[in-house]
Amino acid sequence: MPLVGYLIQKGKCNSCKSNISIFYPLTEIFFLTIGLIAINQYGISIFLYFLIFITYLFYVLFYLDLKNFYLPLSINLLLILAGFIGNIFFNIFVDDLTYIFNLNPVQFSSIGFLIGYSSLWLVNFVFKAIYKKDGIGGGDFILFGAIGSMFGPFSLGLILFLGAITGCILFVFSNKSFKKEIPLGSCLILGSVFYFFIKKYELLNMFIVI
Repeated sequence: MPLVGYLIQKGKCNSCKSNISIFYPLTEIFFLTIGLIAINQYGISIFLYFLIFITYLFYVLFYLDLKNFYLPLSINLLLILAGFIGNIFFNIFVDDLTYIFNLNPVQFSSIGFLIGYSSLWLVNFVFKAIYKKDGIGGGDFILFGAIGSMFGPFSLGLILFLGAITGCILFVFSNKSFKKEIPLGSCLILGSVFYFFIKKYELLNMFIVI
C-alpha cells in the first residue's frame, strides 16, 4: 500500500506538495524483496521470523551509522538479545565448529560477544593511548559484540576483514563526507551479510575453515 500511495501521489505529499524522499519507497521495496526471498527459501518457520527481525535491526543500524555515525544502544542491545535467544533456544547459527570445540550455545554466543566487544575496545585503547583521542566509537564495540553473539567467535576474523575491505572501498570511492571518518558499524554489518552468504552457500570452503 505505501508503494501504491507513493505512485498515486507521484512522490509528493498531498498536503504541502513537497517531495517525498525516494528512500521511503526503496525501503518498502527492499523489505518486500527480502520477505519474498526468505519465505521462498525457508517457508513459514522460526528461522524466517528471526532472519527478518535481524534484517530490520541491521537495516536501521546500517542507515543511522551511514548517515549520522550513530548506533543507538537500545537497538544494539536488541541485536545482542536476538543473538543469544536465536542460538540458545533455536541453534540458528550454531555450527559444527561449536561441537568440535565442545562449546554449548551459551558459550558460543557469550564468547563471541566478549571477543567481538573486547577486540575493538582494545584497538581503540591502543589508538587512544597513542593519539589521545578515540579512533572507534563505543557503539561499534557493542555492535561487533552483538555480531559475535549471533555468528559466534569463529566468524569474527572474516567479518572484520570483509568489513575493513568495505570501509576501504567506501573511503576510496566516496565523496568528502567519508574522508575523515568511516561508518565502521555499517561496514561491519555488510561484512556480516557477506559472511552469512559465504556460510550459506559454502563459499571459500576449499580455501579456509569458517
